[in-house]
Order: sequence, then structure tokens, then C-alpha cells
Amino acid sequence: MQNFECTMNNCGSEEIVEAANIAISNLLPTKSRSLYDIAYNRFKKWCAEKNVQVYSENVLLAYFSENAKNYKSSTLFYG
Repeated sequence: MQNFECTMNNCGSEEIVEAANIAISNLLPTKSRSLYDIAYNRFKKWCAEKNVQVYSENVLLAYFSENAKNYKSSTLFYG
């Protein structure tokens, strides 16, 4: 998972930094984290194969469109 750590340089006061870092660490439920990490790593691998350097809506649409060719719609979430 990408690290979006909040620091004094990008978030402001120490209180804001601490609150933001706690919120970031709790974004994903423990139960779902491993599935998220697997899906995210597949996406990053696909981006590397396609030489994608900047993530955008168009990149996500292309990724999902390509996956839709290989998976049934009912299982696409897990692909």
C-alpha cells in the first residue's frame, strides 16, 4: 500500500499531523487489508507493465476495462 504519511511539511501543526496519521492507519479494516493489498499490488504491477507513471481516472478505466475482458462481472471486484 502506498504510504501517505502526514508530516509537518505537508499537514501543518503537530496536532494535525498526529490526528491525520492515526486516521490514515485506520482507513482499512484489518479484515480487508490483505485483500486490498493484493488488489493494489496487481494494479501497480499492471501499471509497471504498461509504463504508467501517473495515476488518473483514465488509467483506472483502462485497468478495469482490461480486467472486465477476463473476469465475469460478478467476480470483477476480486480480479
